[in-house]
Amino acid sequence: MNMGFSDVTKLASMIAKLLEDGMTLPAQEKIVELRKKLISLENDYLDLLQENRDLKEKLKNKEEFIFDEGIYWSLTDDGSKDGMWCPRCHDKDGKACRMNKTSHYYVCASCGCQVQHTPLQRIQQLRFSPRRW
Repeated sequence: MNMGFSDVTKLASMIAKLLEDGMTLPAQEKIVELRKKLISLENDYLDLLQENRDLKEKLKNKEEFIFDEGIYWSLTDDGSKDGMWCPRCHDKDGKACRMNKTSHYYVCASCGCQVQHTPLQRIQQLRFSPRRW
C-alpha cells in the first residue's frame, strides 16, 4: 500500500466532515482506514531511514580507505597506512576483508583474491638466482 501524505489529509478531511454531519459510524470506519494508511506511511518512513543510514555507512567506508599498491588501506589517526583490505570484496560487496601477506602476495581469506606485492623483477631474481652452497 503506497500512500502519500495527501491521501492521509483527504481522509482526515472526510472524517471531519462526517463528524460534523453526525455520521459517527462512517467516521469510525474512515478512522480505521486512516490508521492503516498512517501505519503504512510510518513503515515507508522507517524503511527510508534505514536505507539512508546504510548508504551513509557505505559512503563513510569508501572515504576511509585509500587505494594503493593494488589494495585498499585504511588510514590511522597519524596518517600512516593500516591494514590490507581486499579490493574485490570492497568494490563488489562493500565489505572490508583483511588480506594476509605471504612472501609475494596479499591474499584475501574471504574470496581468495591475490595481489602481488613483490615487484616481478625481484621475484624472477629470487626464482632464478643460482644457489650458493
